[in-house]
Amino acid sequence: MANMSAHHTKDLSSDLHTQTFETLVRDRLQQLKDCSFEWKSHRATELIGDGSINIQIREESDQCLKLLSHPDPLNWIDAYLHGHWSSNQLLSLMHQVIRQGDFRQPTMARWMRPILRFYHTWSTSHRTSVLELLKNHFGVSDLFFERVLDKKAQFYGTALYPHPGATLEQATQWQLQRLCEKLSLTPTDRCLDVGSGFGAFGLYAAEHYGVNVTIVAFHPQQLEKIQRLAHIKGLTHLVNVCEYDEAFVAQKWYDKIAYLMPFDWVGHISMQEFLLQAAHHLTPTGLMVTQFIAQTDIEFGTFLEHVMRTYVFSTYSFASFSEFAQKSITPSHCRMIHFESMDDHAAKTMRDWYMGLQQNKSFLQDRGIDPYFLRLYEMKIALFYAGICMRYLQNVQILWAGHQYHGNDWLLSHAKSAYFPSPYLPNYDPNTQSTTTHVS
Repeated sequence: MANMSAHHTKDLSSDLHTQTFETLVRDRLQQLKDCSFEWKSHRATELIGDGSINIQIREESDQCLKLLSHPDPLNWIDAYLHGHWSSNQLLSLMHQVIRQGDFRQPTMARWMRPILRFYHTWSTSHRTSVLELLKNHFGVSDLFFERVLDKKAQFYGTALYPHPGATLEQATQWQLQRLCEKLSLTPTDRCLDVGSGFGAFGLYAAEHYGVNVTIVAFHPQQLEKIQRLAHIKGLTHLVNVCEYDEAFVAQKWYDKIAYLMPFDWVGHISMQEFLLQAAHHLTPTGLMVTQFIAQTDIEFGTFLEHVMRTYVFSTYSFASFSEFAQKSITPSHCRMIHFESMDDHAAKTMRDWYMGLQQNKSFLQDRGIDPYFLRLYEMKIALFYAGICMRYLQNVQILWAGHQYHGNDWLLSHAKSAYFPSPYLPNYDPNTQSTTTHVS
């Protein structure tokens, strides 16, 4: 009888804790005013809130409520990574969670930012760890990239959408074509491709412009796949695939360089080192295009910055574009001649990658890809999307020229934005759409 009483008391205590956690989580969700939630658990399905953004959350473990009831929003991220909850609208949900957890605090941000940057800079930001990250990243099964990126080129970068209804494949081809035009490629050019995934840009340039191209690979699996694609396309006489250090040996010069590192690879310290090295190997009359993610100069609260540095850009210290531009390349090597912001296209690319991952998650898990890796990548995409939507991050494409370069036909014919400006970002305002700037 005593055992039965103790067991009954334990059940009541457990039920009380569950009800307390449910109340705390319900209160947290109701703070997200723009959302309405369908919360599903083994107990029941509950509707919370009356906002216009409909989000479904599924409780996946007994620890879920306890973790999400904690006041620290970072618990939402950690709980998701470890499989305690799932959602059919992670992009929208994390955008709202981040927006609720962060607010612009110029005074506090100024005090805390140097401390955070010191921590994140000296914890893991050095060239060796960055290159190791790249190698490990491409060690994932080819199936992952084939199912998440565009099917044709598997371009690992921001696509360029010519119109709102364009598919990821169409937008990728548009971006590759426009990059070639921006670099004014000719068959006599010696070209270098760094960071386009599985050589998407280099293979496109060799196939359509007949250039001799060197493609950098960071992992043996990546190198083998690029070589295989070059063979299938009949481009082995034009394409050379090598490791990063081999691309910058002494006396090796390039007329055109495309440096297209994706969002989670390198920080501004390593980026400066890589770009300085590339600039030293650019011919005096050559052109180099770079595309990367930078922080805007807006003062945000420290929460958003800490989230981005911890979960998205976890291997380095991050910098604003103005800070990066001041320290990156000296005028004696090359100069910036064209700057373009592509935030709306970056947001649309992330949404398309997210949809590809959502549609193929079960398939990829069945093929042996680690579920934790899939959730981590999903969360990275969602947080990056939130950063772009909140104007904390910006996606920039820059054209650099050697110090003896004069003129560019592409700039003359594309004085204005060459693509269809479309409202992909939330609360779209035509006055803040992507812009094109020429730098004298």
